[in-house]
Amino acid sequence: MGLGASGQGMLNPISLKVLPPKLPLDHALESHENDEDKEKKGKKRSRGGKRKREKKFAEAAWAAKEEEESRPDVFSLINNQLAMHSEAVNGGSTKKQQKKGSVEEKKVDRKALVAYDDEVKELKLRVVKLEEMVSRNRNEKAVYEAAMRKLIETRKALAEAEAVHASASNAVVSKEKERKWLKF
Repeated sequence: MGLGASGQGMLNPISLKVLPPKLPLDHALESHENDEDKEKKGKKRSRGGKRKREKKFAEAAWAAKEEEESRPDVFSLINNQLAMHSEAVNGGSTKKQQKKGSVEEKKVDRKALVAYDDEVKELKLRVVKLEEMVSRNRNEKAVYEAAMRKLIETRKALAEAEAVHASASNAVVSKEKERKWLKF
């Protein structure tokens, strides 16, 4: 049962297949040919890009949603007008007022005082740098105006930060006094 020196006794194996009952032999030949085709093709491998494709679809959906939301309607127009009006009347945005409220609600301790102190120092340095920039660029109108605008905003932020720092330090001092009194 040797194959011989040049492999002349080698034969392809005979494939056996159990056929379903009561079907013609034509069906068996067709299914056999289909099996051979499947074996030749094998599993089609994906070449990746699934994540990229999903990201692309998500971005398209997000863009459509943004476009739908950005479409001006009556309510958004009214809201924008009311927001601009209230900002002009109050002299400041409501976001700053919300920040103030949230700062007061937070627990104030020595660590918070140090953080406020750092913020005040940083703002003071920024004010000094902006004042120097304004004095250097008095001749260039565009740069001067932009620097002045930033300087005014920074001074407002500094005043707010100092006020918050003062209220926080008062709160800490009053808490410490209260603790001392509670001991006795």
